[in-house]
Amino acid sequence: MTGRPAPASAVLLTRRNPYTALATMAARNPRAAVFVAGSGVAVFGMALLIAISSAQAFVVMSGQSADSTRGRLALLADRGGAAEQDLAMADGGAAAAGTPARGQAPTEPVGPGEIVSIYGIRVHRSIAADIRDLIDAAAADGVQLAGWGWRDNQTQIRLRRQHCGTSEYAIYRMPSSRCRPPTARPGRSQHERGLAIDFTSNGRSISTRNNAGFRWLAANAAAYGLKNLASEPWHWSTTGR
Repeated sequence: MTGRPAPASAVLLTRRNPYTALATMAARNPRAAVFVAGSGVAVFGMALLIAISSAQAFVVMSGQSADSTRGRLALLADRGGAAEQDLAMADGGAAAAGTPARGQAPTEPVGPGEIVSIYGIRVHRSIAADIRDLIDAAAADGVQLAGWGWRDNQTQIRLRRQHCGTSEYAIYRMPSSRCRPPTARPGRSQHERGLAIDFTSNGRSISTRNNAGFRWLAANAAAYGLKNLASEPWHWSTTGR
């Protein structure tokens, strides 16, 4: 039984060779063949564009990934350097983690970031180990030393007002010897460097040289780097001022 010829699309689908099918379609229906061929080219073009775009995206993402990786490595390196600095600071100044290492004493006033607390006395980290050893040695001999160490610039100014006067001259320029008690000018005090301590002994101020605390310090403090200010039995520092 013969019937109507199969549609061109059916021929294209049933043929194994698409080129043969397209030729057959062209012979029977040229317009349909042109349309199918054009559609095929369009589909191929779209697939090619998608492939190219994917490849470009891969390259860009790979570059970004590489940049990101390099950035992360650089950040880790920076953090590693910061960690080393933190460890160095901890070794030099973290009293809570143990006795700080001995280091170089400052020559200018310092901020709280360079100060540690030794048995409640705030001192510069460079002398912290010596102060801890000094207090431990005194305690072993029955002398309980305490006191006050570092103070900031504003506290020094307030003491000058109290001990020297309220004028600009009295606060900043008048010789400390004219104050009662003598008080260093702001910026000049060893307390502002964390290198001086006003000691108490067994809970009482060391106000005379007959005090047990003074006698112990006079005999032993030099071994720990401290000297007495002659006019103040309670005041001991790395320079004697």
